[in-house]
Amino acid sequence: MRPPTPQQTPPPWQPVKLADKAAVILIDLAVVLGLMWCCMSGLIVAMMGAGGDGGGLVVPLMIGLPVLAIVDAAVLGSTGCYVGGAIRRVHLVDVRTGGPIGFFKALLFNLILGTIVVVDLGLSAVSVNRELLTCQITGTRYIKLREDVSLPVGPVDRLKGMPVNVHWGEVIPTQEIGDAILGRHDPQPGQPGAAPPETPPQPPTAR
Repeated sequence: MRPPTPQQTPPPWQPVKLADKAAVILIDLAVVLGLMWCCMSGLIVAMMGAGGDGGGLVVPLMIGLPVLAIVDAAVLGSTGCYVGGAIRRVHLVDVRTGGPIGFFKALLFNLILGTIVVVDLGLSAVSVNRELLTCQITGTRYIKLREDVSLPVGPVDRLKGMPVNVHWGEVIPTQEIGDAILGRHDPQPGQPGAAPPETPPQPPTAR
């Protein structure tokens, strides 16, 4: 009689498909835009009810929008997810620790992604690893946690999604373009991290 085969424990996290990343980003964007619309509508109604002409909305908006951005970054930086991530169990983690990215990195992530969200999703769709450029810049990665696992999960492999070179209708990933944009370079011989020089084969010695 064979002994029972021990069940393998599934990994604590899994890579996230581009479709899930896009869903998380679009859900979060819809939530933020919805909150902004509610705030602006409430302010307009309040101003009109008070007999104003709407010109007094500038100061509340100048205060409200930064407060909304701060709250968003605080939630994302401390929990690793916002509304979209909580729905789909997708977390944004620091690749060095596998934990939440912190307030300032979350603020930078939102600033960059909010500026180039359409371009970033388009580039990641045709890149080799389907990775967002924003994640490469901020040193973060989207992961899907196992149901019984919480952050941090330890260091996470950093994907190096290569930007693409569109040439005569063909999308050609080029490592050189990615290295140039992200400032990566291979160490030269003799520098730390460089591969040892190859030793040419020696001819056999006569006995």
